[in-house]
Amino acid sequence: MTLHPCQIAAVSPVRMLNSGLTARGTGVKVLYSNSPESLKYRQNDLPSNPEIIATLDAGYYLAGGIPISGTPIRVYMYHLNNVGSDLEFLVMVGNSGTQTIDVVANGYGADHSGNHFDNAQEAASNAWEWYLYRRGTEQVLFSVGPGEIAAAALTVPAGKVGVLIMELRAVNQADGSPASDADLFLAAMQATIAGTTIVPAPHQYTQQQVNFGGCSGTVPYGDIRFGQVVRGVWEVGDIHIPIDHVLGQNEYVEIGARAACDPFGVPMVPGELLWGYDWTFGSGTQVWCYGSYPFLYRFDITWRNTVSFEREGRTYLQLNPELSPESNYMFLTELSGASRAFSPICRVPASASEGWPVHSVLVPANSSVVTRLETAIPGGGSGHVRLILV
Repeated sequence: MTLHPCQIAAVSPVRMLNSGLTARGTGVKVLYSNSPESLKYRQNDLPSNPEIIATLDAGYYLAGGIPISGTPIRVYMYHLNNVGSDLEFLVMVGNSGTQTIDVVANGYGADHSGNHFDNAQEAASNAWEWYLYRRGTEQVLFSVGPGEIAAAALTVPAGKVGVLIMELRAVNQADGSPASDADLFLAAMQATIAGTTIVPAPHQYTQQQVNFGGCSGTVPYGDIRFGQVVRGVWEVGDIHIPIDHVLGQNEYVEIGARAACDPFGVPMVPGELLWGYDWTFGSGTQVWCYGSYPFLYRFDITWRNTVSFEREGRTYLQLNPELSPESNYMFLTELSGASRAFSPICRVPASASEGWPVHSVLVPANSSVVTRLETAIPGGGSGHVRLILV
């Protein structure tokens, strides 16, 4: 087998660390929009059900009425444009106050390079990479006058998945103080919306999952197993997982939330499961984010060298081999203070016999070194990722 420059032969993980670890959530809030994943659909995919298009043109926004004020919130939009024409994915902010406000972005990433069945995770990983690269440098995204609505837009061609990631907060333009009257809305729009008098309403959940994730029967909205199409607000968006690793042992951690009756049977790291709330309708329904796509995972790794000579520790990323092979676009960043050094994104087919070497560290004799690595779960069906340590 010819190996890709970013690829090695498989590392055989001999010890799974999940049950011995504990995750904790920190960081900014997250607003996740993935409902419906395909913006044109039929309920339960039944041909007899009427076709629904979840766009402003049809009278729907995707999520909204969410105050942002001075508290940062990370927006993560992930939708397939299957309506037959180009769409604008909109991040809109309404100002119900009396002062002009600035909407400030800290990090911005967007892409639409993937489609529904082929490399949708390319768009997600590219968007994450741009977001992380720009994070730490704030800029005014747009301003909103009293009683007005303004928006940032991502054009998504027909047939493509659009992914948009940005961290936002709203401040009063006059003095930079937190704005108290700013509300966030997410929507998709066709050009035909111009000049219409439609008053949009929130798009309601109509899809249910039938035999999803190994579960039998129909899974209704609000059930722990419902999550393939979901929206909601999570109080924390970063998941920290500390790991203590002795060099020379092959160990791995597997991340990515799973359905309650997951056929793969992989245990989650305690604390990895994060509940959020959908309160666009004011219902406060508790939702679980299947796939964990909008979250960042940080691994705080203590590398321990127990011998009398310097050794190298290595980290690999690998897709869950139970998943069907597909091209994947994965990344791992190393955090050193405020800086983030990006490793190359390896673009090779995934299978049980392939892994990606994306990080190494030298550990002095009888000593230890601590590194912080950060990644996300690429979208497009690849909801399980392994971090292998050797």
